[in-house]
Amino acid sequence: MRTLAIVSVTSGAGASTLAALAFAATRDDARGAPGLFGTGGTGLVERCGGDEVGRVDPQSAIWDVGVCAASDALDLLRSGDVAVAVAAPATPLGTADALRLTAAIAEGDSALLARVAVVQTEVYGRQRGTTLEKAPAGAVLRLPFDRALARPGSVPEDLRTLRRRTRTAVHAWRSYCGWALRS
Repeated sequence: MRTLAIVSVTSGAGASTLAALAFAATRDDARGAPGLFGTGGTGLVERCGGDEVGRVDPQSAIWDVGVCAASDALDLLRSGDVAVAVAAPATPLGTADALRLTAAIAEGDSALLARVAVVQTEVYGRQRGTTLEKAPAGAVLRLPFDRALARPGSVPEDLRTLRRRTRTAVHAWRSYCGWALRS
């Protein structure tokens, strides 16, 4: 089963929002929506606007893992058809945590980094000077702060409610999710 596991370096980094955006992009897929899994208390189903779909693809899943140690992320990658997205705040500490996690994965098996994406989330408003300069992973994305995504409840269905920079980032995230779940 192809699985997109979204791990976080800290709570509140946007892992559930990323999972909801991934699910929103794939819920109407002709092959069926991926299974949706998360830990209790994250409000994942609420962030997704519900989990009702016409058809489920038993060969793919989106998993909101939550806060995860590097050793656990490495175990996920070694388990088979799993791509890992690391949600990290776009702050100096969040960047350091993401670098530490990806370095631990590289130390365990550097070939696995091809299936890792780091998503720097601007969770507290626009952050400056905290962008990863060198890609420590297969992909590095940045999700700008956007009030429409920061609100409680489901992520917006209509992406036109997002700022242009955010829409561009969401499209890049959805493209990555399509690769992770379908390739």
